[in-house]
Amino acid sequence: MIIKLNEKLYNVIIMSLNSILIDIGNTSVDIKYDKKNFKFYKENKNEIINLINSLDCKRLIISSVNKKTFKMISSYYLKKKYEIVVLDKDTMINYAKDNNYDIPNLNILGSDLFCDLVACDLNSDYIIIDLGTVGKILVLNKERKFLGGIIIPGITSFPKSVSDSTDLNISELNAIDVDLLNYDTNKCVFSGSINGTASMLYDLVHRLIEKYRLINAKIVLCGGNSYFVEKTLRKFGLTNFEYNPKLVLVGLGKIYSCGGKNEIKKD
Repeated sequence: MIIKLNEKLYNVIIMSLNSILIDIGNTSVDIKYDKKNFKFYKENKNEIINLINSLDCKRLIISSVNKKTFKMISSYYLKKKYEIVVLDKDTMINYAKDNNYDIPNLNILGSDLFCDLVACDLNSDYIIIDLGTVGKILVLNKERKFLGGIIIPGITSFPKSVSDSTDLNISELNAIDVDLLNYDTNKCVFSGSINGTASMLYDLVHRLIEKYRLINAKIVLCGGNSYFVEKTLRKFGLTNFEYNPKLVLVGLGKIYSCGGKNEIKKD
C-alpha cells in the first residue's frame, strides 16, 4: 500500500508560516513559497536571487548543508533587511526533545536528513531513500527512534568519476530509462548508475525489512536525483513507496509550524 504524506495539510502549513522555505543542498537549491516549488542548481546565483526577489515575502526559513551557497544567500538578504531563520543544531535538539525523537547521532546529523526524519507521519516505521549528491537510506521506527543510515554513491557522480579516473569522456547523466545491456559506452555507464542504483536499493530495502523486522514499514523516495530511478525501481519490483522529492521542505515546514525555536540571524 502506498501511503501519501498529507500534501494538502502541508500546503496549509506553508501558507500559515508566510515564509519562503529554502533547502540548500550540495548540488541544488529547492525553494517553496505558497503552493509553488522551484529548483535551481546552486551555481545559478542570479536566478535564485531574482526568484526570491519576485516573491512577496521577506522571511526566509533555511536548511543548508552547503556553507558557500548559504553564505551567498544569507549575506545578500541580510543586507536587504530580510528576516532569516536557520535550522541549526540547537533547534534540531530542542525539536527532537520536545517531540520525543531518539536520534543518537543528532550532533553530526545534517539538517536535511533531520527534516527527512521529522517529515514522516507518526506511529509508523519508515525507510527513507534520499538521493541527492550522494544517496542516503534512513530508518526511523514507530517509537521515533532513528536506527541509523546507509550512504551509497551518488547516481550522477558515477559518470563523472569514470571521466575523471579514465581516458573515457563520459557525458553527464541525462536519462531516466536505460536498457540493462548496451554497446555504447555512455549508455553502459548510465545503466550502471540507474539500474545499478535501483538494484542496490531494492536489495538493501528488503534486507533492512528482514533484519530489523520492518514488515509494515512505509517507504519514501525523495531527494533531488530521485527522479532518475523512480520508474526503474518499480520495474525492479519495489513498488510500494511514496515518491516525494521535496521531503526536506515538508519537514522544514513542519518544524516551524510545531514550535521549532527560531534562530534569527541578524547583522
